[in-house]
Amino acid sequence: MNFIGQASGARIQLPNADEPPPASRSIRAEAVFPASHRGFQGHFPGYAILPGFLHIEVVLDILRQRTGPVEITAIRRMKFLRPIKPEETVTLTLLPRGKGRLEAKLQVAQTPVCEMELEWTEEPAGGASSQNL
Repeated sequence: MNFIGQASGARIQLPNADEPPPASRSIRAEAVFPASHRGFQGHFPGYAILPGFLHIEVVLDILRQRTGPVEITAIRRMKFLRPIKPEETVTLTLLPRGKGRLEAKLQVAQTPVCEMELEWTEEPAGGASSQNL
């Protein structure tokens, strides 16, 4: 089930999406999850907040837009600092931390809301994976 992207109602802005950044440069993007987004359904009644798995999914979606098919192999650290509510603009910063490693920071109005460290690999497509961000 696709929870991210146009089909879900989520809006993601990725500047210069056609240009992959060098492995040493960060990626910045913005995402907005409307109140009607199905991720908010039942999470929680009367106090809608974005489920934790969608924090990871939006990072993955941005990474896939830059590198092609990838999968998470490990979540090394994940810290939730404040809930993300419907309609808030989330600024995401993805920072490469070596081959197949990534740090992601999510903010709302310059306030940190989530930090994570992930390991990833390209999904096999018959070739070797470069794991460059």
